[in-house]
Amino acid sequence: GSNYDFCSCCFKGSYTFGQPPTESAMPPGKLFITGSWNGWTAHDPVDQAPDGVYHYFTRLGETRCESFYFTLEKNDGFAIFPATKNADMGIRTIGPWMREEGHSWLIDGRDEEWPEGSLIHITLAANPENGFRHIAWERIEEEGPSEMHPFEHSYSIRGSWTANRFVPMTKVPGRRNVFEYKTRIGINGSESFQFARDADESQLIYPAFPKTSRLGVPVRGADDLGKGLEWTVHGSRSDLLSLRLEVHNGHFVVLASSSTGTRRWESVDGRHRKKFGVLGTWSEECQSMKQDPSNPDIYRLTVEANRATEEFQIVVDEDPKRAYYPEVAGFPAGAVFVCGPDSEGQNCSFTLQGEVGMLWEVVLNLKSEDKRWTVYWQPLTSEGTPMLQWSEEAKFGIREALPM
Repeated sequence: GSNYDFCSCCFKGSYTFGQPPTESAMPPGKLFITGSWNGWTAHDPVDQAPDGVYHYFTRLGETRCESFYFTLEKNDGFAIFPATKNADMGIRTIGPWMREEGHSWLIDGRDEEWPEGSLIHITLAANPENGFRHIAWERIEEEGPSEMHPFEHSYSIRGSWTANRFVPMTKVPGRRNVFEYKTRIGINGSESFQFARDADESQLIYPAFPKTSRLGVPVRGADDLGKGLEWTVHGSRSDLLSLRLEVHNGHFVVLASSSTGTRRWESVDGRHRKKFGVLGTWSEECQSMKQDPSNPDIYRLTVEANRATEEFQIVVDEDPKRAYYPEVAGFPAGAVFVCGPDSEGQNCSFTLQGEVGMLWEVVLNLKSEDKRWTVYWQPLTSEGTPMLQWSEEAKFGIREALPM
């Protein structure tokens, strides 16, 4: 069954096993917040209103993504953080104790079209009945142009010549958020590289595919999914290689120039920047999912089973190291929490159990409040419509009414 310590407050239904755990009241001490908006360099005080709700205001930076967590008395040994990495508002809080690496809340303004400089209101409120701490954020509408956060972020490069270390890039004079770095191509005739905001492993900027020099491959990031994903540039030994990164309102442009010319890559804006596919035992290739025309946060794929039991994961950019997978394998849809995308689910896949030749619809819901239903599947008729939930065939993979 599900581990309710992971996300006991992200759904309102009944509990199959036991009851949700309670949380203790907020301990005494001054609450502080630290975030990527200032390069994790400061702990800012969080104001508490008379009703007990904590409030903090910040602004989205040039990547339009910011992460954060809380501490008591500026002490990371007494941190309050989410149960998962890159958490949204529905994930349960942990602490106060030593923060687990990468466990932060993530504000991603790109899907909501929140521009750089947007004023963000963050709140922490505790439920008086069970102590659950609910973290939320919203964009505050302002008249006139938005202000920019005063903190100046740095950008670094990590390449085949840097021994896996981040090396600072130089800011281009007179250009906002444009950085460059120059080196020479080594004896092998090629160099590989990726970038990072504030030398932060959770804010990598990288290509969609590994070791690529192909034009048209989109830039991804800034996030923690870029491990092993680098651009590769070829040239003559000792040839001067100039690398440039431009960041503006969540859009990335990468330029690599040498004596053979200049190559350019850039990111895809909005929801179309995401590409999802299914790696299943019924196919040797990754099959692309299609975005639902009525809900841009939902992606679908129809498959035909070759065996009575099939297994699958949903992956980002066809990469098995960036996969969605179940907390525990072998359960029906909606029975356990969905993890990822990350590289920790190598031996854990979703399971389709039915009959040979059966049609299935696999669904990814990026905004599902109940994390058991981030990924689900349902049997289809030969015409491609969902089976009636009380039909004999619909017992495969169906536990309760499917979310729409």
